[in-house]
Amino acid sequence: MNKLNDPNGISIAPEYLDSKIDELHLAYEYSEKKQEEKEELREQREREREDKKAQKQIQDAQKKLNKELDHYKKALVELTAKLSTLEGKERDDVQQSIDELNQNISKGEAEKNDLDYRQENATADLTVDFNEIPEAVEYNQSLALEH
Repeated sequence: MNKLNDPNGISIAPEYLDSKIDELHLAYEYSEKKQEEKEELREQREREREDKKAQKQIQDAQKKLNKELDHYKKALVELTAKLSTLEGKERDDVQQSIDELNQNISKGEAEKNDLDYRQENATADLTVDFNEIPEAVEYNQSLALEH
């Protein structure tokens, strides 16, 4: 710019030029920071949506499992009451059905415990240390070298 206007006797002071370059650099850093904040907010909203979806799936699975367990327990009570009136092969068949129901109830209780554990841990906050990401470290070092 100074070379173009040298014949006219006009020049830009180096201090002014340096301050303009600093201003542009700061404006760039500001816009980059704003963009990073927007991206972080978008990612946070996405995580919240995923957490809500996971919670809903877990609650639906718990409702279904509780319904099945209630069904098994009612059938178990009915078969246990019926068992005392039966003899022979019928009694063996009912006893086998009771054993199967007890196994189903045990499996259901184990699944219920697993769902409870998943629900408790589904909302655990995930934090990322950007110093562990090589690209972020390189970017931060390049910024430090510029200043």
